[in-house]
Amino acid sequence: MAPKQHGVILFSLLAATAAGCNLTKMAAGQTIAIIEAGKPSVDAQPDLRVARVSIESNLGMMEGLRLTKPDDARLYALMGEAYTGYAFGFVEDDLDAAELESEREVISDRAALLYLRGRAAALEALKLKRGIPDLVEASDAEFEAALAKLRVEDVGSLFWAANAWGNLVNLRQDPVLLMEMPRIEAMMARVLELDETYYDGGAHLFYALMKLAVPAALSDETEAAARHFDTALRIADGKNMLIVALRARFLLVALRDREGFREALETVLDTEPELSREHNLLNALARERARRWLARIDRFFPTGG
Repeated sequence: MAPKQHGVILFSLLAATAAGCNLTKMAAGQTIAIIEAGKPSVDAQPDLRVARVSIESNLGMMEGLRLTKPDDARLYALMGEAYTGYAFGFVEDDLDAAELESEREVISDRAALLYLRGRAAALEALKLKRGIPDLVEASDAEFEAALAKLRVEDVGSLFWAANAWGNLVNLRQDPVLLMEMPRIEAMMARVLELDETYYDGGAHLFYALMKLAVPAALSDETEAAARHFDTALRIADGKNMLIVALRARFLLVALRDREGFREALETVLDTEPELSREHNLLNALARERARRWLARIDRFFPTGG
């Protein structure tokens, strides 16, 4: 075969390969857009089994897409929320339901890994969008400058990164990890500055739970926690029953309010399942917890007080 023919064939092969790569990336981008557009349908899913399988499937798909589109900020933002929400909504619920310590250790380890993936993905989204350094590894000066650079459109990824990080610290209760709390609090404070209403006042809920995680003997923060719960409830406008359930489990137990605890969780169970379409999944998760926590009322209030 003549040299010119070799060149034509080689060029054709390279062109075909390049076209194939472009088509693959285009298809991956379209798939990411479909997952993004379909997210409300997952939030609206009232069946926990269906929702769990859907989220698990999406996570597997997104990990595959990451290989083709490693620089797509939208993909990492979706992954940050999905990993963190899945860990808290389902895996930590498995942990709460588990009775055997050996089983709890396995589930706890799994939740920790998921939170790490959620944090990494959400932080990568922020890096790609804003050109900021990794907020975990950044120096104090770099960290402060990066937070100042973030805008309202970055609130989602910032919230899920801080949420994943904070949940990891709370899960592990490791003294070394506890030293990272100032950065987590600073990130959530920035969320409050930019948009305190994001995710039904999720930053307020985070602060409420964080303050109640501190032993009362060291610092009684129940009043501050109550204010954050009240703000989140106001922002959610009675549509998010998970806030009600978490308030009962952590605030009312801390206050030793057995009757208030019972009434709140019964309210969660009595709420219309289709109260708010965009809250169907959250409210189904709330009912699951409410049933379990009501059954354990004597554990939370052993003296009946």
